[in-house]
Parts: sequence; structure tokens; C-alpha cells
Amino acid sequence: MKNSYKALIIVGVLGAVMAAKYFAEPPPPTPPPPPKPPGVTEFPKGAKWFNSAPLRLADLKGKKVVVLQFWRFECAHCQRIAPDMVRLHQAFKDQGLVLIGIHTPAQGSQTESDPAQVQRKIREWGIPYPVVLDNDGLLWKKYDCHGYPTFFLINKTGKITHVITADDPQAITTLATAVQEACAALKEGASTSQRMKSPNG
Repeated sequence: MKNSYKALIIVGVLGAVMAAKYFAEPPPPTPPPPPKPPGVTEFPKGAKWFNSAPLRLADLKGKKVVVLQFWRFECAHCQRIAPDMVRLHQAFKDQGLVLIGIHTPAQGSQTESDPAQVQRKIREWGIPYPVVLDNDGLLWKKYDCHGYPTFFLINKTGKITHVITADDPQAITTLATAVQEACAALKEGASTSQRMKSPNG
């Protein structure tokens, strides 16, 4: 009798365990890893530039921190942050920052595709840094942009470390902080290199 009672208890416990496993909620799925930043793409040869001779990212690698700013002049948000971008340029240009505007017009916009209109807006907004036209959207596609403005920070090693979009309510602050850190790393790297070259180092 005792053995039967024990057997019933064991069966009951096993049944409860099996039922718990069967009815238990599955564990939440593992979230996918964040998308990797796109690779760096050079500017197309023959592209129209304002405020600068044509630039090459390969020439800036190891020497500068680069921010690529995708924008268009009929974008209201791009217009609102234009003064912030000018201030960012002024604050960090002597610390190693090269800010490059990439003007990609809205698809089918003849007005935004007109170099004369872009030039007029550059002057009107007081933009002093280099701007390159991306009228065919080649760079927009290569960098997998989805909205205006979008910023890509390229560090001293030539790698994209930050992708910042207008979805970030603190986009300018986030960008400025990232630029400050990257410029500090650039300066530290230059100081280390100089000490290694110094005969007294």
C-alpha cells in the first residue's frame, strides 16, 4: 500500500513537471544584433563640389576625423539645424574635424538638383564647410540612408563608428559628443606618434 502511494506521488510529480514544461511560455527570442555600419565609400570622380576642391577620404585617413552630413535644402529639419552644423564646424575644425555636406536631392526634384540653387542655399545658410552634390543618389544608396539628415562619423582609422539620424531627439548633442571624443583620440594618437619620433622620447 505504501509502495502504491509512493508510486502515485512520483507519477503525480513527474506529471506536474512535464505539464509545466509543456505549458511554459517559450523564452523570448534573442534580439538580432544591431546592423553594422556601412563601409566607407569614396566620393564619385567628377562630382560637383562647393567650398572646396574635390576631397578623398583616403587622404584624410589617419589625419582627420570626418563627419558626412546627408541633407537637402528643402528639408525643414536640415534647415533648422544648419546653424548647429556651422557651430560644430567652427568648434572642432582646428581639432581635426572635417565636416562634409552631401547634398542628395529628393527623388525627382529639379529644384534641389540645380547646382545654382544649392549654391544659393549654401550662401544663404552661411555654410563654410565642403559640400558635394549627390544628384544621382549614389552616395545615399551606398551609405544606406533612409532619412534627412543622417550623419556618419569616420574616425582616424577610417572606420565609421557612429550613424546618427534625425530619429535621435538629441542628434546634434550625440554628434557633438562623438566628434569631441574622436578628435581627442586623434590628438592623443598624434602626440604619441610625435613622442615616439622624438630623439629624446
